[in-house]
Amino acid sequence: MTADRPDDDKSILDSSQLLTSFAESEILANASKLACQCPKHLIFILSKVRAFQEYEQGCINSSKEDQLTHEWLYEQAIKIDRLVSSVIVELARRESMIDAQDNIVPHPRS
Repeated sequence: MTADRPDDDKSILDSSQLLTSFAESEILANASKLACQCPKHLIFILSKVRAFQEYEQGCINSSKEDQLTHEWLYEQAIKIDRLVSSVIVELARRESMIDAQDNIVPHPRS
């Protein structure tokens, strides 16, 4: 049930439509040059969601009901990850950090 997050290319989103580590670090670097820190805060939220996903993978299941509950929680966390990832990408596009070909580019005000 783990999400696919390739780090060996320059994709913005992976096959599960989750923000890649490459995109995260590039957007964060670009965001440090902006007065608005919304991208930074969204990436922080994303890191907490991903930490929760990791936690869920090792959570104690003392019954079948616990297992089902934790599987559901993990699935919901993936949905939240996908949503936050898409918000970050759209914000990066609006801030001209992602071009029409889906390449991360230096922010024009940097």
